[in-house]
Amino acid sequence: KLRQSEITIENANQELDKLREEVKLLKGIIEQKDKTINTLQTENETLRSTNEETQATNIQLAAEVEHIRNRNINLRQERHVNCNNFIGSQQEHIEDLQRSIRVKEESDHVFCNQRINRLENRISYFEDRERQREHEIELSPYFPRSDAFLGEQEFYQQFNH
Repeated sequence: KLRQSEITIENANQELDKLREEVKLLKGIIEQKDKTINTLQTENETLRSTNEETQATNIQLAAEVEHIRNRNINLRQERHVNCNNFIGSQQEHIEDLQRSIRVKEESDHVFCNQRINRLENRISYFEDRERQREHEIELSPYFPRSDAFLGEQEFYQQFNH
């Protein structure tokens, strides 16, 4: 019986050693799994942090893009306003020039008509003098005081003032 007990104890010890080996092996597997889990968690945290940084960068870039779009819109509107203002000022300038031309044309027309009237008056004066001479009427040696006898110099000064 003693021998039987020794065998049983020896078998139990062998079984216990096997179980201890198995426990040791399982502990190694668990440690390896824990290391893998820790590594994966670290990688996950790194990826999460990188993802958050990327999202923050994307938000910042989207804000910058929106700012640039708004600035471009404002610049287009400002350029449009500036172009319209320039066009308006040029149109006003053109209208002023057209008015000046009309005034100058009217003024020139008036001066030309005055010149024509003076010349017609001079012609009439000399025609009258010629008739008087033909009828032997005494002629005055003086020209009448009339704008018909303005000198050419005065005419050009008046016309080109």
